[in-house]
Amino acid sequence: MFENRKSLTIIYINMRYLSIFVAVFIAWFGWGLWVYQPLTSLPEFGAFGDSFGVLSSLFSGLAFAGLIVTILQQQKQLNSITKEQERTATLLDEQLQIARATARLNYLNTMLDHVNQVIKNSPDNGSGGSAQFAQDARYERKKLWEERERLSKVFEG
Repeated sequence: MFENRKSLTIIYINMRYLSIFVAVFIAWFGWGLWVYQPLTSLPEFGAFGDSFGVLSSLFSGLAFAGLIVTILQQQKQLNSITKEQERTATLLDEQLQIARATARLNYLNTMLDHVNQVIKNSPDNGSGGSAQFAQDARYERKKLWEERERLSKVFEG
């Protein structure tokens, strides 16, 4: 629907410019017919040519108006492009944050797997060093698990 509306707007703008062009052409041609008289001498030809000075001013004014319209349209397009770039930058920042969170979540899963493997393979016979090592590993697993859960909630929300 938006594309259809956009194409209709473009057609409307083009028709408006075409109608202005046709009106100017009719004015130019009508001016020549209105001023035209049978010319017989060189001074009459000069006077006839000078009578088009008004139209020359009209065309100069229309050219300047066209220049102003062009500048305004370019400014509008530049504003639109700037807004789109800002929106794109915001989306890219969001994607970067998601990618970082995903990388961190993958890291946490890998570390959890590793800590679980260490705990599984560690001898838990109550001797001082290995018992402390297993306890530290379980503590690390708990911290990793909590951080993993916190990041998982970010993706769910």
